[in-house]
Amino acid sequence: MKYLSFLIFIFSLVSFNSYAKQSDLSVTMKNIGHLYKKTLKAGDNEQRVQHISEMIELLEKSKKAKFKSGTQEESVQGLNKVISALTLAQKQILAGKIDESESTLLKIDGLRKQYHKLHEPPSFWELIFG
Repeated sequence: MKYLSFLIFIFSLVSFNSYAKQSDLSVTMKNIGHLYKKTLKAGDNEQRVQHISEMIELLEKSKKAKFKSGTQEESVQGLNKVISALTLAQKQILAGKIDESESTLLKIDGLRKQYHKLHEPPSFWELIFG
């Protein structure tokens, strides 16, 4: 009985730890989304550059997270694509090419949708029919 209790305790700690890591990633991604919206609405180029720098920093932090099994490489690849697009947008803003930077920033939302599909829970029908 002691062994069973011990195993349940260990299992609950491991489960809680992995949930906490997922939760941290979720909070980070929400912060990135918030910064993305602030960047699109910012009227000042200096603010845009600052928001982009903050997003890049959070994305670099996110690359170290443990993603759902089988998606680690693709997830990091997606984060790298977003970082590249943000870096390009930042350079465009600094060069005074505001319209081009806005176009580049809008492409990020497409990347978000593409890579979020990797982490969506399976639908009811997928669970039943595989």
